[in-house]
Amino acid sequence: MAPMLPPGRLGRILAALAVAVGAGAWAAARTGGPAGAPGFLVGLAVALLTAGLVARRPVPVTLAIVGLSSVYLLGQIGQPTALGATALFAVAMLVVLELGWWSTELAVPVVWERSATRRRWWVLVALVAGGGVLAFAVGLAGVAGRDTSLVWFAVAAGAGPAGAWAVVRVTRAASRG
Repeated sequence: MAPMLPPGRLGRILAALAVAVGAGAWAAARTGGPAGAPGFLVGLAVALLTAGLVARRPVPVTLAIVGLSSVYLLGQIGQPTALGATALFAVAMLVVLELGWWSTELAVPVVWERSATRRRWWVLVALVAGGGVLAFAVGLAGVAGRDTSLVWFAVAAGAGPAGAWAVVRVTRAASRG
């Protein structure tokens, strides 16, 4: 009988795959290329991600993210600039990478202390929340940059560094315990 995956690792694998499939499907739907080609690339990237997660190998996980990102970039050719959507896609890829690497980094199963696991989850939550704030700021700056309103552009330009600083502070505090 094959050994069972620990529930925590299985949850991280499933979450990484769910985010990757959702982001990949969204990216494939945005492409104007030949029908089926973007979907094939997404399927190939998800298969590579699955293999890397199950085998606990970080290189296939990273290559899968490159593949998914390539599909997104192909979808942007000839399209108007979508700053907020691009930033949100990048946050999704960051989540997949973090969950993927977290699932692959322990070649020998080790039981973490509850506080260490809790800190790791807080770091991930901080990265996602901070990435969302930064995506909003980038989108706002892009919209305001097209508009004549310098006030919104200044708010967005200030929110970007402030959001990055907040992410760094929360992440450092969470990693210390």
